[in-house]
Amino acid sequence: MDANKKKRVSSGIPQLDSLLGDLYIGDNVLWYEDAGSFSAAFCVNFIRESLAHKKPTIYVSFDRSPKNVVTFLGPLAESQHFTILDCFTNGKGDRSEVFNKFYEKDGGSMASPGDQG
Repeated sequence: MDANKKKRVSSGIPQLDSLLGDLYIGDNVLWYEDAGSFSAAFCVNFIRESLAHKKPTIYVSFDRSPKNVVTFLGPLAESQHFTILDCFTNGKGDRSEVFNKFYEKDGGSMASPGDQG
């Protein structure tokens, strides 16, 4: 579809919209962050803006456990339009002593993405 016929949407960060020339319905946005980067502001604002418009949002996590993502996003993670795709638990976190001890101590009580409502 021609970009002129697509509906523009905001990332939730006006300065980023200016740099990108806006986003369009149907665009796929991938944001990769390195440890210690300042991408949290982008993520939270983008997710908040998307969920405010009831747009389905999928958060793919390679570097954070699902519990960490839910804690990081707070009430945003409870939206019925939000899904966490966990690539950490059986990827980077697999057989990690620190990760396993954390969940043993916590009792392993983590809701699966399908339980989010």
